[in-house]
Amino acid sequence: MKKTLFFLGLILSVAFLYAQNSSRPSYKDVATEKGTSIVLWDNTNINITALITGGTCTYWTGDGNENENWIWAADDFEADGAWIIERIYSKGYYPDDEPVSTETMAIVIYLDDDGKPGDEIYRNINIKVANIFEPEIILPTPFTLPEPGKYWITVAAVYEYVCAVNGDVRDHRWCIERGTTKIGSNYHYYDKKGLFAGYVPSTWTDASTHPQIVPKLYSTYFRIEGDPNIPIDCQPVTNLKVVYPGTDCSKAELTWTAPSDGGSKYIIYRDGDEIATVETESYTDLTFEPTLAHAWEIVVDCDGYSPPTRVTEDPCKEPDCPQAPKAISLKITEYATTCEAFLQWQAPTEVLWDNVTPTNSGFPSMRYLMPEFGRIILADDFDVPAGETWYVSEVYLGGFYNDFIAPDFIGIEIYEDDGGLPGNQIHEDAYLTPIIGTLSSTPTVLLSEQVILSKPGKYWVAIYGTYDSDEDEDKLYYVYAHKSPKGERFARLDENAGSGWETFYPNDDSFVSLYFRIQGRKINDQIEYNICRDGLVIEENVTELKYTDKTFDPTKKHTWGVKTICAEGGVSAPVLATAANCKPVGINVNNAETFTIFPNPTTGAITIAAGSAINKIEVINFLGQTVFTQSNININEKTIDLSHLNNGVYFVRVASETGTSIQKFVKQ
Repeated sequence: MKKTLFFLGLILSVAFLYAQNSSRPSYKDVATEKGTSIVLWDNTNINITALITGGTCTYWTGDGNENENWIWAADDFEADGAWIIERIYSKGYYPDDEPVSTETMAIVIYLDDDGKPGDEIYRNINIKVANIFEPEIILPTPFTLPEPGKYWITVAAVYEYVCAVNGDVRDHRWCIERGTTKIGSNYHYYDKKGLFAGYVPSTWTDASTHPQIVPKLYSTYFRIEGDPNIPIDCQPVTNLKVVYPGTDCSKAELTWTAPSDGGSKYIIYRDGDEIATVETESYTDLTFEPTLAHAWEIVVDCDGYSPPTRVTEDPCKEPDCPQAPKAISLKITEYATTCEAFLQWQAPTEVLWDNVTPTNSGFPSMRYLMPEFGRIILADDFDVPAGETWYVSEVYLGGFYNDFIAPDFIGIEIYEDDGGLPGNQIHEDAYLTPIIGTLSSTPTVLLSEQVILSKPGKYWVAIYGTYDSDEDEDKLYYVYAHKSPKGERFARLDENAGSGWETFYPNDDSFVSLYFRIQGRKINDQIEYNICRDGLVIEENVTELKYTDKTFDPTKKHTWGVKTICAEGGVSAPVLATAANCKPVGINVNNAETFTIFPNPTTGAITIAAGSAINKIEVINFLGQTVFTQSNININEKTIDLSHLNNGVYFVRVASETGTSIQKFVKQ
């Protein structure tokens, strides 16, 4: 496998040198120069207010005909040319106590009709997103605006159905955030079927005129990105399709129809990165990650470039187990002739204690950072099973702040048990921000460090909202509570009262437990990982939470992935990190001269063949040290014996009268 990877890297290096020697820029270079994926319109700095319950609910359900129901908000934007829209970013949340989740979004674009949305010119109601709270919505096929001017856009969640009872839409709502900053025209909203009759109008209406929305809100949260000037030197391909043949998900087969004006070469991109150039109307991708969704693009190479044709596909298969690593960091270090990639990640987690039960009530739990105001916080107990010790790293919780001011952070504290109440504190985090979800619903927070619970038994977790300024009546954060008993009744600490921890509502069975889930991993669990680069496994059975890659081509962009090896067999989905090409500090490459090396890999001698007379050959190891040099060669082809070198990766630098080039080879 490693030999294959080295050979692939060398092929990529040759391709890089060829591209650098060509006077014609690549499609991505041209597109970048002309503004690919730059911001057309930015509505993200709109002063989102927490003084009300949040955003306008925007969702869609139905078949696109008479059976559809929707409540939509639309906001305006302007284009200074015939832009190609590629992606939209937004922000929203579920307002319901027991929300029905979705991973599907809709985008609708309208012409302007005298200051309000007019005729639809684009609608896609089936776009999958990874994060519904801050969705990045990539259009499956980029959409070209017909002309400069004002347009309107709707960002909405999509459900299979909506249950409406007496005008109350039950738990099928996603709300886009709004703000008090006015950008362009005021946003409008529209209830097609009258689900909220008397509150949401049945025609497009200026939201700022609604008497119940105080303070006045003028803008919704979104950002549009695309390209004003993608080169259109020839027509794009059509009928682009991706099929996963067989059952093992080992390949993705792409097919398309050539443009009417013909096409000789096709550049293929996956998730924005070039992966191949072919001369036929088909391609088989063998390096995609089957557990992830992907977007493939085809650009026609016609002594110029066509606009891209894009298709997105859902994952080919589910992971073999859900225990994927939780997070990954990537650091690239540049050395004399190459670069190192240092990966670190967090171990996957499993549930230690689950207190998540449907609820619609909560109690205040908050901490003020001004010492004179103290804190009122709630805590509930959980158990570590007999014979086990755990690392705790995540807490999933439920909370809200209704019409009050949002907290600045979430606080988590962990205590030992002291006779049925919190005792000695063993961990405190007052400044956590959600890694999943929002403060107004059910966020997940990652502790600043893993907490070791070294003995079985009862512990307590305190959950609260943290405010960074003084106490006032508008600063109240509530933690959900419910009726299902599990362990002890939850407790409260009121520092203003000075009474210490006490059982909360000891004579009332209405609410006995807090809403939370604690995750981590058993300390003695031995977890192994596979390391991938650009879809291929480069190292197996890694036991540490770190890895250093020294064998990648530094002239290329790469994506690294880490997969958990499942206890029951197979692997998890990967956690990914990407870095663009680095620039080794010790090599100054002028790619005016091209040459080839063979055999590569080699066990001893290599032959170097250039297009002009070679003046000098240098061989450099990974540390930047010159381990071989020969001058005054003056012939086009030279064989050198390197059998004395240790096995590994080396670079050959060749100088001729036309310039200097460098390539990588492997000694084995």
